[in-house]
Amino acid sequence: MHQCLLIQEILISIFRHVIGPLNVELALDDFVGLWDRKSLAALARTCCAFRDPALDLLWARLHTFNPLIQCLPGVWELHSPPNSGPIIKLRRPILAADWRIFHKYARRVRALGGGYVNKGSSRIDTSVMHALCSYPSLSTPILPNLRYLYWDDSRKELFPFLRFFLTPSLVRLELSLDSWTDSKLTTLSSLGALCPALKEYYCPNPRAIAMPAISESILQWEKLEVLETGIPSSEALRHLSLSAYLKHLIVHLPPDLSAAVPRASFGASLPSVTLLASTLSHCTRFVEQIKLSPQTVRIVLYHPSSEHLAQAFLTSLASRLSADTTQRITIEHYNCDISEIDKPENVWGWATMIPFTSFGNLRTLNIKSFCSSGLDDDDLDRLASSWPLLETFILGTEHNWYTPAKLTHRGLLALLSRCPRLRSLGLVFDATTIGPPSLDKPGCGAMNVNITTLDVGNSAVGEALFVAAFLSAILPNVKTILRLDSFHEDMLPRERTWGEVQSLLLLFVA
Repeated sequence: MHQCLLIQEILISIFRHVIGPLNVELALDDFVGLWDRKSLAALARTCCAFRDPALDLLWARLHTFNPLIQCLPGVWELHSPPNSGPIIKLRRPILAADWRIFHKYARRVRALGGGYVNKGSSRIDTSVMHALCSYPSLSTPILPNLRYLYWDDSRKELFPFLRFFLTPSLVRLELSLDSWTDSKLTTLSSLGALCPALKEYYCPNPRAIAMPAISESILQWEKLEVLETGIPSSEALRHLSLSAYLKHLIVHLPPDLSAAVPRASFGASLPSVTLLASTLSHCTRFVEQIKLSPQTVRIVLYHPSSEHLAQAFLTSLASRLSADTTQRITIEHYNCDISEIDKPENVWGWATMIPFTSFGNLRTLNIKSFCSSGLDDDDLDRLASSWPLLETFILGTEHNWYTPAKLTHRGLLALLSRCPRLRSLGLVFDATTIGPPSLDKPGCGAMNVNITTLDVGNSAVGEALFVAAFLSAILPNVKTILRLDSFHEDMLPRERTWGEVQSLLLLFVA
């Protein structure tokens, strides 16, 4: 064997080629991904030189704790109680020889949890966790090199064991909790001391009662890069605003939002902010107290808001965001019923969209889940004139709206003329106004060669040949037209006609 294959770093680099698609969030020895475990196991058995590098990759990522128990021969047994999934229990005590085997693999684990687990998968009994927490080495944690932990076991009797997995080396912690007892809050308040090197902390949808404990830990983290939680205390917000490391702040606004929102001011060092809230009125209350200068803003809503509330929020957003630094804005609904959204009072028009004109450096505007049927061609022309750098524009393409669009192909031409950098476009417009092709170029020669896919949502469409000829003239590189699947019979003709348009476009390009 060549001497270079005796170098572990080279072997690891080679063995990673048997790994499937990676999500390299945590670098080499902390990656989260899927791989061919059988191939890695075979490599580990090939020779002594291959064993350790292959085992390092094989054990680096565990979806559950089960494999570490199941690698101990004779220690465990599987019980299948009625009306419950299989449970791993101890058959005998864990002895010194077992601990040596356990440590051989436990020291290689870099990430635990967070993967897909079948509903019928076996669970570890509480007695097993009690035994593991009697690990003989007081100076070494159970998983000494753990850097990523996702804890989503809802059994309250297991939560006290979380402390045994909180190592000083941990850089990413995700907690999915459905109850907030005093014992849990005590642990949450001590996370800063237990995991001083933490860079990413995710604790979505915490109750207000949990925020003092979470805020206490936030105050102890000096190099936090990603934070997902509720509204921190004023001291914690001030601490975060002074951080040069924070890259993404994700805030879950409580449904009632009865308490006052602390004031804070974040500089340009915070590049990304996400708000998750019931309605836009909750977001308005939060934004009015927080000064932000991010590049990326994302708003996720669980319930629709009227145009009046949308206008109030967007006005506040424009006044609290830095127009010079903001480049990407996304506002979307999550799991909302279309019948609740598609109402006359929720339709966006020119007055609602005016605040977006403040952002002259905008690169991305994605408001695909809002009905924009109140906008006409002149409105879109005025909006587009404010965004000369726009690259992605998606407006109202997510749902089958019953409110007809006022926008026509003339608005599309104005958009392409005003925003020459567009690369991704989604727009609901009335394509029935497109007539037969003529010798004159549409829109005085307006053309975009960057766009290859056009999303038309549930746009009304007329003669397929006329529409295809028009689009091929202004968007010559479009190969795919995305349209919504029609669940109502009256929408089926639109879907079929847009399919014809796509087929004709390919003929025009050929």
